[in-house]
Amino acid sequence: MYAWEEAFEKEIRRQRKEEVKLLKNATLLTRILQSINSAAPFLAVVCSKRIQEFLKADELGSKHDKEDDQPISIKLENSFFSWGKEKEHLKDITLQVKEGEVHAIVGPVGSGKSSLLSAILGEMTHLDGTRKIGGPIAYVPQSAWILNHTVRGNILYGMDYERNKYDKILRACELKKDIFTLPRCDATIVGENGAALSGGQRVRICLARALYQDCDILLLDDPFSAVDANVAKSMYEKLFGPNGLLAKKTVVFVTHTIAFTRNASTIHVME
Repeated sequence: MYAWEEAFEKEIRRQRKEEVKLLKNATLLTRILQSINSAAPFLAVVCSKRIQEFLKADELGSKHDKEDDQPISIKLENSFFSWGKEKEHLKDITLQVKEGEVHAIVGPVGSGKSSLLSAILGEMTHLDGTRKIGGPIAYVPQSAWILNHTVRGNILYGMDYERNKYDKILRACELKKDIFTLPRCDATIVGENGAALSGGQRVRICLARALYQDCDILLLDDPFSAVDANVAKSMYEKLFGPNGLLAKKTVVFVTHTIAFTRNASTIHVME
């Protein structure tokens, strides 16, 4: 080789040194990625538990809580509300609901009945006037919101299972028979937005969820319109009758059926 051996040996050693350096870096990165992958399930469980604890935490009191000497659950006085800030949608609204009272809201389509419930919830922009809410609120909208979960999971919504309470609510919402027709009863997965359920079943599950939360105030946006007349009548008696589940609750509900206003202490007509 004409004395080139030493030069080639040095070049080979240099190349090998670079190769070993790259292999070390690659091994280090591989170990780091493996550590992250190994820790990912643990981190996911920890994060999930923290999120669950947050979602199950008690609600903070409203900044408009009632005065101790005035048992008023809802008070709107000369209030103006809008969806946004440009135009007033509800004008000069005055509404006072005492603890344990049932108030019915009636009126033609488009008169603002659902918007009034949204205003009470705080979903609308409060432009002027007085708005005071005393206690946590449960809300049942016209368009039922259903989780991709079991029937029971949708009703409990993270709360502990209490059999007697759960069964009473199922009976009041006329869900017992419906549940037994499902493949796995209340353990049946209902699908995205309740795809496996009828419209009436979805609304009744939403109503059952609101009842199970056991809030001081309930806002119901025409919950009987999605079920047939016989079921609606039975539900009404079990909810608003003398011994109904809502007998001691503060309730504001929208309805298009005048017969369902007979137990209301006050009827509000929207124009």
